[in-house]
Amino acid sequence: VHNPTEKVNTDKPIIVASGWKPGCSTDKDAVLMAETYGAEEVINLSNIEYIYDKDPAKYDDVQKIESISWKEFREDIIPKEWEPGIHAPFDPPASKKAQELGLRVSILNSLNLEEVRKVLNEKEFEGSVIK
Repeated sequence: VHNPTEKVNTDKPIIVASGWKPGCSTDKDAVLMAETYGAEEVINLSNIEYIYDKDPAKYDDVQKIESISWKEFREDIIPKEWEPGIHAPFDPPASKKAQELGLRVSILNSLNLEEVRKVLNEKEFEGSVIK
């Protein structure tokens, strides 16, 4: 995939992609691809296992969040504005667009292959869901 807004002819049920071009986040690219293909869910493989109520790199008393609404996520968890390199589980522009589209976004650690397998098979998994 060279452009997340252009459909590629495929019969595969899962599309795996990464960044598109400098200045665009991979989160936003994933949301644009979901829109292009009419997907209902984005699976975001990251270096975190869950969304937390605050930055676990800065605080010891964090609480994991297994499920959260887009409204709560955008108001309480992520910054209002996006800057390249910010640390957010799913960045502000991507979150805004995902909320507008009514997408479900699953966030889980990419290194835990058993949990990746579970989410791909629509089973309960260790991670967070924004919807």
